[in-house]
Amino acid sequence: MAILITAASFSLAYKLEQSLNESEVYFAEHIEMPSIPGKKFIRIPEASSPIFTSELLKICIDNQIVKIYPLKEAEIKELSKAKQLFIEYGINIIIPSNEWIL
Repeated sequence: MAILITAASFSLAYKLEQSLNESEVYFAEHIEMPSIPGKKFIRIPEASSPIFTSELLKICIDNQIVKIYPLKEAEIKELSKAKQLFIEYGINIIIPSNEWIL
């Protein structure tokens, strides 16, 4: 099973990856990311987009992602509204402590 860390354009996402020690990690960002060997990137809508939550849920289901670590405040707010929906699909939204939030 995989995890998803948002804010892929920020170094904080990679520091979090190292501290989690997970075997399958996807990084997500609303902008196109350069290819980095050994890293998996997924482009997601901006948190302000009306399709943000539904698209993220679809991405998680398609990639067998069971945990999401949103690192941007806007993403946290939007995902918090849909937390129960994600739980119903076996996906946990992990809200990090303030030191990890952008």
